[in-house]
Parts: sequence; structure tokens; C-alpha cells
Amino acid sequence: MEYLDIYLKYIVNNLNIECISVMRSGLDPIEVFRDAWSIISRNLNLLMPFLLAGIISIFIHIPYPSIYELYMHMPSIPNRFNIRIILSPLISIGYLILSIIGIIIVYYIELVGFRGFYNYITRGISDYTEAVYYVFNRFIKFLIIGIIAIILILIIVTIPIGYLMIMCALIDDLGVIESLEMSIRIASSDIVLFLILMIASIVIYAIASIIPVINPILTELAIGYIGLCFLIAYMRLR
Repeated sequence: MEYLDIYLKYIVNNLNIECISVMRSGLDPIEVFRDAWSIISRNLNLLMPFLLAGIISIFIHIPYPSIYELYMHMPSIPNRFNIRIILSPLISIGYLILSIIGIIIVYYIELVGFRGFYNYITRGISDYTEAVYYVFNRFIKFLIIGIIAIILILIIVTIPIGYLMIMCALIDDLGVIESLEMSIRIASSDIVLFLILMIASIVIYAIASIIPVINPILTELAIGYIGLCFLIAYMRLR
């Protein structure tokens, strides 16, 4: 125990990792929220990936109304040929494809942000270069986990399992089935904590979503904060 204390003091003094306390045991929900806020407030750059994801999300939602309005005002061509008949399915399909690509990009950036959180907690630097390559080399697995996580999050009561699955793969590089099993085990080990995290995430997302224009950015920042709370909880319970 004495050796552990000396080692932790060495880390704090030489690497300046202010947030090493997240590795301690003990799962007071208030402490989890406070630690997450402390980490972000000390280094606001940790939110940059989520800010970028929010900006991209705004553009994902802008194009279709503008393109559709332009399409509706297109003139008819003689001989009863209306160009809208041809462009209607093309516009819809094109917008759908662009939206899917945008969603995948946003998801990728979110994963990089979460990995950056982990790097900062454990090494004192976000190291986004490592995070980008880490996620890229495992992105097929993350896509599968992301689809399962979205389904779980939509069910609402399984929001914690969805978040924890992502953390399992991001931190311990677990496979899809292993991540699901581990997330269920961790969520069931402290039901009260994850119930509070679930309620908090719903409230924060709801508040962020009602603010016009910038609500995609606020929602992504909320995802970053809530995700950090789940990451801290996962690191303490795994």
C-alpha cells in the first residue's frame, strides 16, 4: 500500500495528471458528475471533437429543406415533361446517402473524443493522433457496436448498457459479444448509479434539444459530458 501511494504521488508530480482520482474505487454519483466536470473544466480542448461533431450535425439537417424548396420551384419543360419527376427520387436518395455518411462521420468523431478522454485520464494528454488511429483500425467493430448501442439507447431503460458497450470496446478493446456481456455485468453491479446517469442524460439531452439553431452543438457537448461520466464509472467498476 505504501508503494502504491509513492507511485501515485510520482505520477501526479511528474505527469501533472490532475484527474487521476477517477481511478479510485467508490461510486458516489455526485462524485462521478463532479469528476467529469472537473476534467472538462481543466481542459476545455477535450470538448473540441464534440463541438466539431455538433457543427457537422447542423449541416446534416440543413440541406434537405433548401434543396426540396428549390426542387418545388423548378419550371416544367415543354411537351409535358417535368424535370421534377426525374429529380425527386435522386434528391431523396442523395440526401439519404449524405445523411448516413454524415452520421457515420459524427459517430467516428465522438469515438475519437471518448478515446481522448481516456488518454487524458490515464496519460495526462488527449493524444488525438492515437485516438484517430485506434478507432480507425477497429471501426467495423465500432459500427456494429454503435448500431446495437443506438437500439439500446432508444429503448431508454438500457441507455447505460449502450454507453458501456462503447466504453468496453474503446478502453479494453473487447469484441461485440464481450462488450455486451461486460456492460450488462457492470450496469447490474451498481443499478442506482446507472439509473441516475440515465435520468441525467435524458434531462440534459432534453434541455439541449429545445434550444433552436445550436441544439445539435449543445446535444453533442452533452453527449461528451455524459459519455465521460460513463467512462469514469466504467473505469472504476471494470
